[in-house]
Amino acid sequence: MRKSSLILLLATTGLASAHDLHTSTGEAEFKDGPLRIEVSLTLFADDLELALMRRTERLLRFETTPAAEIDKALKTYITEHFIVHAAGGVRPPIKWLGHEAPAASQKTAAPEATLYFEVLLPDASSPCSLRHDLLVEMFKDQEHLLRVKDGAASTSLRFSPGYYEQPLRRK
Repeated sequence: MRKSSLILLLATTGLASAHDLHTSTGEAEFKDGPLRIEVSLTLFADDLELALMRRTERLLRFETTPAAEIDKALKTYITEHFIVHAAGGVRPPIKWLGHEAPAASQKTAAPEATLYFEVLLPDASSPCSLRHDLLVEMFKDQEHLLRVKDGAASTSLRFSPGYYEQPLRRK
């Protein structure tokens, strides 16, 4: 299916964004053995579906598409838009853990999906940065709020237009 046909399909099926708020929330927690960051991100499901459909040019819906197919598309999308840069320009690998899009949430005015994954880090002393620009290709005002935890310490990072890359530090 051509992109123009897909966009027309999305507009006629009501998948175009029905809200003006373009914000996600999430948590990232540093863990040892092996060193990694465990991440959970919560986004509007309809925005995420639209981004996946534009990227794959296929109809993907949390309610009807098999979970394995959604997971494959989500892992690829996350790998392209949630990027940790370690020392020397190294991009640590992402380990996909899965997603949740509860049926009850899908029936609300603002359905949500939560994504779970880990970023494996090379070592604790390397300075890192995080580029978090999910959905920015669709919404120029997209913002992400991420609470970063390291043991008892925590900080909040805000990713917004012009600031989609932030330092990522341990305590």
